[in-house]
Amino acid sequence: VEKVVPARQIIHPQNVVEVLTGPTVQAFRQLMETCGLVELAQLADGITLLAPHDAALRDLDGLPRDGAPASADTLDLHRHRVLGHMIEERLTLRDLMQRDQVTMMNGDTHPVTIENGRVRIGGARLLMKNLQASNGIIHIIMPTLRVGPLQPATAGTTAPSTGRNYDPLAIPVAPADAGRGSNGDGNQP
Repeated sequence: VEKVVPARQIIHPQNVVEVLTGPTVQAFRQLMETCGLVELAQLADGITLLAPHDAALRDLDGLPRDGAPASADTLDLHRHRVLGHMIEERLTLRDLMQRDQVTMMNGDTHPVTIENGRVRIGGARLLMKNLQASNGIIHIIMPTLRVGPLQPATAGTTAPSTGRNYDPLAIPVAPADAGRGSNGDGNQP
């Protein structure tokens, strides 16, 4: 199934995918590429990525390794995991602190708590906050968020946070972007 992108949608320059570079978040970016969710993140008009630090993804079961092909079922599970770290709103740290919970693009909800002045989402710590992109915000987290079970009925439904229709299982797998690079700033991912 091919996804047709209407002409009115443009890929934002310096979008969340382009900003999501550096040595600490390569595994999550690679997972987005493997699952074909790069275009969704590039086209989003207001998105928050809760990108797990590479160390959090290192030992997660079932992740693609060394370019090994994944089955359709495995790709569906990975799409569900990635969407479980994406919020269809632009949320800064200040915005998060004013919420009791957040709803992810896969339908999962996670509580937002403040402990000793530090914000946690679903128990995950925010290691780096408010990384600005033209179409959203990135927060680097540790560990990964727990993701609920994949529900086949999710495909073709509306995103809980905005009511927009999307089909996470019909998004085609995009080839890896060989042209990406590091921003060279040790403070950014």
